[in-house]
Amino acid sequence: MTYWTEYYKKNAEKIKERQKNRYENLSQEQKKELLEKGKIKRKTEAKKEREVRLSKQKERYLKNRDARLEYQKRYNQDKKNYTKQLEEKLKSLENRS
Repeated sequence: MTYWTEYYKKNAEKIKERQKNRYENLSQEQKKELLEKGKIKRKTEAKKEREVRLSKQKERYLKNRDARLEYQKRYNQDKKNYTKQLEEKLKSLENRS
């Protein structure tokens, strides 16, 4: 592998954080320009480039699928527990009255 491939693998989180901060510091006009450049780039890409981009996108999606499902299950379970607690508190308050 090349140096940069290794570098990006080792420092992925740091790079993502820097990109996020850089984007947040842009003005609304600069953000619009950046998004427009991305749209134009995607419109003008070759068929092979598009296939590669979409396959990598699908790969990332499938790689993170289990984590997303786990998060969703945990979130729904917490939501159920919270609503049960609120219902129990409501019933106990009603019984006191």
